[in-house]
Amino acid sequence: MKYRSCAILAAVVLSQLLTACDESNAEADAPAASATSTSAASTSATGEALVSTSKPLAQQIESLPNTAPVAGQCAGWQRDLATGSHQYEVEACLRQKALNDRAAAVADAMQMSNWIIRNSHTSDLKDVLVALIKYPAEGSLEKHLRDLSLLPNAPDEEDVSTSITAAEYLMEMGNVYWFDTETGSFPNQHDYLLTEIAALSDLPALRFTEIPPAEGQDDQPYRLQAVWEDKSWQRDAENLGDWYDVETVLSLLNQIALDLDASSRFVYLPTGDQTAAVWVVDQEKLAQLLTEGLLTDSGAMRSTLAGKNFEQAFREAATAE
Repeated sequence: MKYRSCAILAAVVLSQLLTACDESNAEADAPAASATSTSAASTSATGEALVSTSKPLAQQIESLPNTAPVAGQCAGWQRDLATGSHQYEVEACLRQKALNDRAAAVADAMQMSNWIIRNSHTSDLKDVLVALIKYPAEGSLEKHLRDLSLLPNAPDEEDVSTSITAAEYLMEMGNVYWFDTETGSFPNQHDYLLTEIAALSDLPALRFTEIPPAEGQDDQPYRLQAVWEDKSWQRDAENLGDWYDVETVLSLLNQIALDLDASSRFVYLPTGDQTAAVWVVDQEKLAQLLTEGLLTDSGAMRSTLAGKNFEQAFREAATAE
């Protein structure tokens, strides 16, 4: 099972657990080079449905041109991008070009607007393309997010000119709680983490507690509890040594928000390292960004809106073949 593999990986680094499991879901949703695949619901870089044909998707991808980008341009390797190759190179090219000549970067992105881009945890190419195509003017995406009141904080860095995607702006200036997923201690104090994240939301003043396993019982879980008035919630958090079980923390918070009809939702934003960024956002605004294609949906992200158990959705995505 892919989830079991992810859990083993998490024992080494939890941030990679979330990324790897997200990739499992992304690969399940993205066009795959399988002889049995069909093109009934193929999507482009911007999430638009492509014209269906009777050809298997693998044959369609195989027939795509695969010319390398010409000098001075970023668009190229169309077939490889559909199967997950060369995404980092194309993304890096677009980012550098956007700094020097945004109009030229937008023109390159437009060339790839109807290309199939396979989701990948090693590249944000699809998000970069969507941002450049839908918000071509410099600063226009930042303004859009500000108009939605999604950027309430001053940036940590004075210069945010390198930010292109919505996730990058949100991590820099959004209602986000950053932390190191490695605690370096036992017990891990999930209750402290829950309290700090919940403080950024419209949840009431809940009382969180953590019951750790006995020292040395590495195969036993933590027990996380939340209490408010006459209501209580429990979750078993996986014992990952001195690493937080972030997915269970978010599962618990999102379930509480659903049960109490709160507007806040708790979303993991990948950081690329062992730190974690949890974005606390109004559910309607999260739905809007997902509809606009400005965030790559992990499956678990959309489940917070549908009322489906967050942890169940995460595990289903991870075990999908």
